[in-house]
Amino acid sequence: MKASWLYSKNPLVVDKDLATVIGLNEAITLQQINYWLHVPGGKNVDGKHWIKHTVSEFLEKDFPFWSRNTVRRAIASCEKKGFLLERNLNNAGFDKSKWYSINEVKLDEVMSHAFAQNGPTSDPKRANGIAQNEQTYTRDSPENTSETTTTNNDSSPAKQDEPTIPYKETVDYLNQKTSANYKSTAKPTVKQITKEFEFIWDKYPKKKGKKVAYSHYKAWRKTNPAHNTPQYLIKRLNAYIQHLTKDHTPEQYVLNGSTWFNGRFDDVLDVDKVQAKHGGFDKRLFENTDANTDDLPF
Repeated sequence: MKASWLYSKNPLVVDKDLATVIGLNEAITLQQINYWLHVPGGKNVDGKHWIKHTVSEFLEKDFPFWSRNTVRRAIASCEKKGFLLERNLNNAGFDKSKWYSINEVKLDEVMSHAFAQNGPTSDPKRANGIAQNEQTYTRDSPENTSETTTTNNDSSPAKQDEPTIPYKETVDYLNQKTSANYKSTAKPTVKQITKEFEFIWDKYPKKKGKKVAYSHYKAWRKTNPAHNTPQYLIKRLNAYIQHLTKDHTPEQYVLNGSTWFNGRFDDVLDVDKVQAKHGGFDKRLFENTDANTDDLPF
Protein backbone atom coordinates (compact mmCIF):
# COMPACT_ATOMS: atom_id res chain seq x y z
CA MET A 1 0.00 0.00 0.00
CA LYS A 2 1.23 3.47 -0.88
CA ALA A 3 0.43 6.46 1.34
CA SER A 4 -1.38 9.03 -0.79
CA TRP A 5 0.22 11.90 1.12
CA LEU A 6 3.82 10.86 0.36
CA TYR A 7 5.76 10.84 -2.90
CA SER A 8 8.46 8.46 -4.17
CA LYS A 9 10.50 11.27 -5.70
CA ASN A 10 14.13 12.28 -5.24
CA PRO A 11 13.86 16.00 -4.28
CA LEU A 12 13.44 16.97 -0.65
CA VAL A 13 9.82 18.15 -0.67
CA VAL A 14 7.16 18.93 1.87
CA ASP A 15 3.42 18.91 1.36
CA LYS A 16 1.81 21.99 2.90
CA ASP A 17 -1.31 20.13 4.00
CA LEU A 18 0.70 17.33 5.58
CA ALA A 19 2.97 19.79 7.41
CA THR A 20 -0.05 21.75 8.64
CA VAL A 21 -1.59 18.67 10.25
CA ILE A 22 1.36 16.71 11.63
CA GLY A 23 4.12 19.36 11.83
CA LEU A 24 6.81 20.58 9.44
CA ASN A 25 9.76 18.54 10.73
CA GLU A 26 7.63 15.41 10.95
CA ALA A 27 6.39 15.87 7.36
CA ILE A 28 9.94 16.36 6.05
CA THR A 29 11.19 13.32 7.98
CA LEU A 30 8.41 11.02 6.77
CA GLN A 31 8.91 12.18 3.19
CA GLN A 32 12.60 11.30 3.25
CA ILE A 33 11.98 7.91 4.84
CA ASN A 34 9.35 7.30 2.18
CA TYR A 35 11.98 8.14 -0.46
CA TRP A 36 14.41 5.57 0.94
CA LEU A 37 11.64 2.98 1.06
CA HIS A 38 11.29 3.33 -2.72
CA VAL A 39 14.95 2.87 -3.67
CA PRO A 40 16.69 -0.53 -3.94
CA GLY A 41 17.64 -2.03 -0.60
CA GLY A 42 15.99 -2.77 2.69
CA LYS A 43 13.92 -5.80 3.70
CA ASN A 44 10.38 -7.01 3.17
CA VAL A 45 9.03 -8.34 6.47
CA ASP A 46 5.40 -9.11 7.35
CA GLY A 47 4.11 -7.49 4.19
CA LYS A 48 5.94 -4.20 4.73
CA HIS A 49 9.20 -2.80 3.39
CA TRP A 50 11.77 -1.64 5.95
CA ILE A 51 14.94 0.43 5.65
CA LYS A 52 17.90 0.72 8.01
CA HIS A 53 18.90 4.33 8.65
CA THR A 54 20.94 5.69 11.53
CA VAL A 55 20.79 9.23 12.89
CA SER A 56 24.24 9.86 11.42
CA GLU A 57 23.00 8.76 8.00
CA PHE A 58 20.01 11.09 8.28
CA LEU A 59 22.39 13.96 9.05
CA GLU A 60 24.78 13.11 6.22
CA LYS A 61 22.36 12.13 3.44
CA ASP A 62 19.11 13.93 4.24
CA PHE A 63 19.24 16.70 6.83
CA PRO A 64 22.69 18.37 6.98
CA PHE A 65 20.85 21.58 7.92
CA TRP A 66 19.50 20.03 11.16
CA SER A 67 21.25 19.26 14.42
CA ARG A 68 21.46 15.70 15.72
CA ASN A 69 18.92 16.50 18.46
CA THR A 70 16.47 17.90 15.89
CA VAL A 71 16.64 14.67 13.87
CA ARG A 72 16.09 12.58 16.98
CA ARG A 73 13.12 14.70 18.08
CA ALA A 74 11.50 14.49 14.64
CA ILE A 75 11.86 10.70 14.52
CA ALA A 76 10.58 10.29 18.09
CA SER A 77 7.59 12.50 17.32
CA CYS A 78 6.70 10.46 14.23
CA GLU A 79 6.93 7.26 16.27
CA LYS A 80 4.83 8.68 19.12
CA LYS A 81 2.10 9.78 16.71
CA GLY A 82 2.03 6.32 15.16
CA PHE A 83 3.20 7.34 11.68
CA LEU A 84 6.63 5.72 11.89
CA LEU A 85 7.21 2.04 12.71
CA GLU A 86 10.52 0.89 14.22
CA ARG A 87 11.97 -2.61 14.57
CA ASN A 88 15.28 -4.38 15.07
CA LEU A 89 15.74 -6.58 12.01
CA ASN A 90 19.50 -7.02 12.32
CA ASN A 91 20.99 -10.49 12.03
CA ALA A 92 23.71 -9.79 14.58
CA GLY A 93 22.49 -9.62 18.16
CA PHE A 94 24.92 -6.85 19.06
CA ASP A 95 23.66 -4.59 16.26
CA LYS A 96 21.04 -2.27 17.76
CA SER A 97 20.54 -0.14 14.63
CA LYS A 98 16.90 0.69 13.94
CA TRP A 99 14.85 -0.23 10.88
CA TYR A 100 11.95 1.96 9.83
CA SER A 101 8.73 1.68 7.87
CA ILE A 102 5.70 3.95 7.53
CA ASN A 103 2.25 3.24 8.93
CA GLU A 104 0.33 4.38 5.84
CA VAL A 105 -3.02 3.39 7.36
CA LYS A 106 -2.51 5.60 10.43
CA LEU A 107 -1.19 8.50 8.35
CA ASP A 108 -4.06 8.43 5.87
CA GLU A 109 -6.54 8.07 8.73
CA VAL A 110 -5.24 11.21 10.45
CA MET A 111 -5.10 13.21 7.22
CA SER A 112 -8.56 12.13 6.11
CA HIS A 113 -10.03 13.03 9.50
CA ALA A 114 -8.35 16.44 9.52
CA PHE A 115 -9.53 17.39 6.07
CA ALA A 116 -13.00 15.95 6.53
CA GLN A 117 -13.45 18.71 9.13
CA ASN A 118 -11.69 21.47 7.20
CA GLY A 119 -13.21 20.77 3.81
CA PRO A 120 -10.19 19.97 1.60
CA THR A 121 -10.14 20.50 -2.13
CA SER A 122 -9.90 17.41 -4.28
CA ASP A 123 -6.51 16.97 -5.94
CA PRO A 124 -5.97 13.89 -8.14
CA LYS A 125 -2.21 14.45 -8.13
CA ARG A 126 -2.08 13.70 -4.39
CA ALA A 127 -4.03 10.48 -4.78
CA ASN A 128 -1.37 9.23 -7.22
CA GLY A 129 1.43 10.30 -4.91
CA ILE A 130 2.98 12.68 -7.48
CA ALA A 131 4.54 15.97 -6.41
CA GLN A 132 4.34 18.34 -9.38
CA ASN A 133 4.00 21.79 -7.84
CA GLU A 134 5.29 21.24 -4.35
CA GLN A 135 7.90 23.32 -2.57
CA THR A 136 11.38 21.90 -3.20
CA TYR A 137 14.23 22.39 -0.75
CA THR A 138 17.64 22.72 -2.42
CA ARG A 139 21.05 23.30 -0.95
CA ASP A 140 23.18 26.02 -2.59
CA SER A 141 26.55 27.44 -1.58
CA PRO A 142 27.58 31.11 -1.84
CA GLU A 143 29.58 30.19 -4.95
CA ASN A 144 26.47 28.77 -6.65
CA THR A 145 23.32 30.57 -5.65
CA SER A 146 20.87 29.80 -8.44
CA GLU A 147 17.34 29.60 -7.11
CA THR A 148 15.57 26.33 -7.99
CA THR A 149 12.63 26.51 -5.62
CA THR A 150 9.20 26.05 -7.17
CA THR A 151 5.95 27.37 -5.80
CA ASN A 152 2.91 25.42 -4.77
CA ASN A 153 -0.15 26.50 -6.70
CA ASP A 154 -2.49 24.04 -5.02
CA SER A 155 -5.44 25.32 -3.07
CA SER A 156 -4.86 24.64 0.61
CA PRO A 157 -6.53 25.62 3.89
CA ALA A 158 -3.07 26.44 5.25
CA LYS A 159 -2.74 29.45 2.92
CA GLN A 160 -5.44 31.35 4.76
CA ASP A 161 -3.58 30.96 8.05
CA GLU A 162 -0.07 31.88 6.88
CA PRO A 163 1.43 34.63 9.05
CA THR A 164 2.44 37.97 7.65
CA ILE A 165 6.21 37.90 7.39
CA PRO A 166 7.82 41.15 8.66
CA TYR A 167 10.23 41.76 5.80
CA LYS A 168 9.41 45.37 4.90
CA GLU A 169 11.70 47.16 7.34
CA THR A 170 14.53 44.70 6.75
CA VAL A 171 14.31 44.85 2.96
CA ASP A 172 13.88 48.64 2.88
CA TYR A 173 17.03 49.04 4.95
CA LEU A 174 18.91 46.65 2.65
CA ASN A 175 17.85 48.67 -0.40
CA GLN A 176 18.98 51.89 1.27
CA LYS A 177 22.42 50.55 2.17
CA THR A 178 23.18 48.66 -1.05
CA SER A 179 21.21 50.62 -3.69
CA ALA A 180 19.39 47.40 -4.50
CA ASN A 181 15.75 47.11 -5.50
CA TYR A 182 14.40 44.15 -3.58
CA LYS A 183 10.64 43.95 -3.15
CA SER A 184 9.51 44.14 0.46
CA THR A 185 6.50 41.93 -0.30
CA ALA A 186 8.67 39.01 -1.42
CA LYS A 187 10.24 36.28 0.64
CA PRO A 188 14.03 36.57 1.00
CA THR A 189 15.87 35.72 -2.20
CA VAL A 190 19.02 33.63 -2.40
CA LYS A 191 20.99 36.83 -3.07
CA GLN A 192 19.55 38.47 0.04
CA ILE A 193 20.16 35.38 2.17
CA THR A 194 23.74 35.28 0.92
CA LYS A 195 24.31 38.91 1.97
CA GLU A 196 22.91 38.14 5.41
CA PHE A 197 25.10 35.08 5.79
CA GLU A 198 28.27 36.88 4.69
CA PHE A 199 27.68 39.59 7.29
CA ILE A 200 27.15 37.10 10.12
CA TRP A 201 29.98 34.86 8.95
CA ASP A 202 32.36 37.82 9.03
CA LYS A 203 31.59 38.20 12.74
CA TYR A 204 31.92 34.52 13.64
CA PRO A 205 35.19 33.84 15.51
CA LYS A 206 36.14 30.45 14.02
CA LYS A 207 35.63 30.48 10.26
CA LYS A 208 35.77 26.80 9.34
CA GLY A 209 33.32 25.02 7.04
CA LYS A 210 31.87 28.04 5.26
CA LYS A 211 30.05 26.15 2.49
CA VAL A 212 28.37 23.80 4.96
CA ALA A 213 27.53 26.71 7.26
CA TYR A 214 25.90 28.58 4.38
CA SER A 215 23.85 25.51 3.48
CA HIS A 216 22.60 25.31 7.08
CA TYR A 217 21.80 29.03 7.19
CA LYS A 218 19.91 29.04 3.88
CA ALA A 219 17.77 26.04 4.85
CA TRP A 220 17.14 27.52 8.31
CA ARG A 221 16.00 30.86 6.83
CA LYS A 222 13.63 29.21 4.37
CA THR A 223 12.07 26.82 6.88
CA ASN A 224 10.39 29.61 8.87
CA PRO A 225 11.34 33.10 7.58
CA ALA A 226 9.03 34.87 10.04
CA HIS A 227 10.97 33.53 13.03
CA ASN A 228 14.35 32.56 11.60
CA THR A 229 15.73 36.05 10.98
CA PRO A 230 19.32 37.30 10.74
CA GLN A 231 18.59 39.62 13.67
CA TYR A 232 17.80 36.59 15.83
CA LEU A 233 21.01 34.85 14.79
CA ILE A 234 23.09 37.96 15.51
CA LYS A 235 21.69 38.05 19.05
CA ARG A 236 22.54 34.38 19.52
CA LEU A 237 26.04 34.98 18.14
CA ASN A 238 26.59 37.88 20.55
CA ALA A 239 25.50 35.64 23.44
CA TYR A 240 27.87 32.88 22.32
CA ILE A 241 30.81 35.27 21.96
CA GLN A 242 30.08 36.74 25.39
CA HIS A 243 30.06 33.21 26.79
CA LEU A 244 33.39 32.37 25.14
CA THR A 245 35.17 35.54 26.19
CA LYS A 246 33.95 35.40 29.77
CA ASP A 247 34.99 31.75 29.98
CA HIS A 248 38.36 32.53 28.32
CA THR A 249 37.70 29.64 25.93
CA PRO A 250 40.76 28.70 23.83
CA GLU A 251 40.29 28.42 20.07
CA GLN A 252 40.37 24.62 20.04
CA TYR A 253 37.12 24.54 22.04
CA VAL A 254 35.28 27.12 19.93
CA LEU A 255 32.72 25.52 17.62
CA ASN A 256 33.55 25.47 13.93
CA GLY A 257 31.31 27.76 11.92
CA SER A 258 29.74 24.77 10.14
CA THR A 259 28.79 23.29 13.52
CA TRP A 260 27.44 26.48 15.11
CA PHE A 261 25.24 27.29 12.11
CA ASN A 262 23.81 23.75 12.28
CA GLY A 263 21.40 24.58 15.09
CA ARG A 264 24.02 24.94 17.83
CA PHE A 265 23.23 28.66 18.06
CA ASP A 266 20.20 27.63 20.12
CA ASP A 267 22.35 26.01 22.81
CA VAL A 268 21.44 27.26 26.29
CA LEU A 269 24.15 29.63 27.55
CA ASP A 270 24.13 30.85 31.13
CA VAL A 271 26.66 33.66 30.82
CA ASP A 272 26.20 34.83 34.41
CA LYS A 273 27.45 31.50 35.77
CA VAL A 274 30.49 31.22 33.50
CA GLN A 275 33.86 31.46 35.20
CA ALA A 276 37.22 31.86 33.47
CA LYS A 277 38.76 28.42 33.93
CA HIS A 278 40.63 27.77 30.69
CA GLY A 279 44.22 28.53 29.80
CA GLY A 280 45.46 29.43 26.33
CA PHE A 281 42.84 32.12 25.74
CA ASP A 282 43.62 34.31 22.69
CA LYS A 283 41.54 37.48 22.63
CA ARG A 284 42.62 38.14 19.03
CA LEU A 285 40.19 35.41 17.99
CA PHE A 286 37.33 37.72 18.92
CA GLU A 287 38.49 40.84 17.13
CA ASN A 288 35.86 42.27 14.76
CA THR A 289 33.12 40.11 16.27
CA ASP A 290 30.99 42.92 17.70
CA ALA A 291 27.64 43.07 15.93
CA ASN A 292 24.74 45.37 16.77
CA THR A 293 21.41 44.52 15.18
CA ASP A 294 20.84 48.24 14.62
CA ASP A 295 23.87 48.32 12.32
CA LEU A 296 22.96 45.35 10.15
CA PRO A 297 23.37 46.08 6.41
CA PHE A 298 20.10 44.33 5.52
